[in-house]
Amino acid sequence: MRLCSRLALVALLLLSVVPSAALAQEAPPALHVAEVTPTSLIVELNCPGETIPTLTATIDGAAHPVSAPTRPAVPLALVVVIETTPVMDATGTPHSTRLHDALTRAHALLDRLPPGSQAGLVAFDATARLVLPLTTDGVAARRALGALVAAPRPLSEQPPALGHALRLASEALIDAPVGPRALALFAASAPDAATPPLPAGLIAARAVVDLGATDAEARGPLAPLAANLGALYLTYAAADSAALLTRSMAIDHRLADWLGAAAPLQVQVALERLAPGKHELTLTGCGAPVTARFDLPAPNKPFPVWWLGLGAVPLVVGAMVVTWRRRTRSGAPEPPADSTKRYRAPGAVTTERRVTGSLPALEVVVWDGRERRVWPVRSRQITIGRDPGCDVCIASSWVSGLHARLSLIGDRLEITDMESTNGTLVGDPERPLTPGVPEPLEAGEIARIGPHVRFCVQVAAPPGDNAGP
Repeated sequence: MRLCSRLALVALLLLSVVPSAALAQEAPPALHVAEVTPTSLIVELNCPGETIPTLTATIDGAAHPVSAPTRPAVPLALVVVIETTPVMDATGTPHSTRLHDALTRAHALLDRLPPGSQAGLVAFDATARLVLPLTTDGVAARRALGALVAAPRPLSEQPPALGHALRLASEALIDAPVGPRALALFAASAPDAATPPLPAGLIAARAVVDLGATDAEARGPLAPLAANLGALYLTYAAADSAALLTRSMAIDHRLADWLGAAAPLQVQVALERLAPGKHELTLTGCGAPVTARFDLPAPNKPFPVWWLGLGAVPLVVGAMVVTWRRRTRSGAPEPPADSTKRYRAPGAVTTERRVTGSLPALEVVVWDGRERRVWPVRSRQITIGRDPGCDVCIASSWVSGLHARLSLIGDRLEITDMESTNGTLVGDPERPLTPGVPEPLEAGEIARIGPHVRFCVQVAAPPGDNAGP
């Protein structure tokens, strides 16, 4: 009898663990080596918090100079959870309900997503439901938010399904592609029962916007939940219309900083007098020290150019002698110095651009760090590089003088890496382009040069249209 009781207890424990284990995933490494060159090392560090820490680096126990950490605007996955119970029909701020306030702040949050990000939506009242799976379609995300305006329904005897809603959001984030993840909750009702914690393997930034507070300084009913989740806690309430604008701007700025902190830090470490081979990097300053191993390649020895000069001397002298003899025998006069004629071999390919047919309304969008610039497409051949003569000029040390070329052939777009120094990456997952070989490029597909420069070709938006996350 005792054996049966123990077996039953073990079975119950296993059943309680299985759902949490199904949601668990392997946590990404805290420190990732992104790029290794003979002179520097670029790493990515997952460091929570909105403030950027001061880091120190050691390689094999010896200190090495480290640059100031930065947070580049990289695509991320965001799931928004919104309560739709009758509590959200109550007045939250002057002339609006709590649900309307939640939808307005959620719209502002979507507007601050980096290009290429994914957004999803979960709503809950007596039951929880996945309204919109993760998608890069910003218009669909905004339409899904707008459909919640008339969503509040009576709860009868059932409490709000907040725990189930957080579980659905966690499942959606776990299935998202590799990259930063974030979860934002907009609600006003405190859970009646203890809300289960998020899966241990889910690495995601969390924020709770409490619309149940009576004023901006008071803590609302969701404060204990935010502390339990380790989330950023914000209250959204205003007693009069004069304070509403300031409160809205403060909430939007805090959420923007919170989204930016979801991206990993990028750090450049100088490799001074470091021998080629395997080494171990240790970074301190963000919690416990983190380590990563990397392999430093041997520098390429430059070819002695003076050998080419010695070999070319006989050829140049011989060509000059042959030319002099031919002119002496034929008696033909030398061509005038101001001649503008040029020899063109049969079948030679020129760089002349021929525009056939009408061009579609396209534009090249470039993100260089935190700066975003747009160039309209006015030709079927667009050059990208650091040289001022390029059609799209990017002043970055990672970009070569002539780095890449975009070609519009009919309605098809191609990209060619022009044998650049640092190469060009496209696709998801990213793959390097073969130098000199054109490859197709989809509209809106992100191409990357180095750690900071990204660009894409997209359909030009009409004036005043800001759709898209």
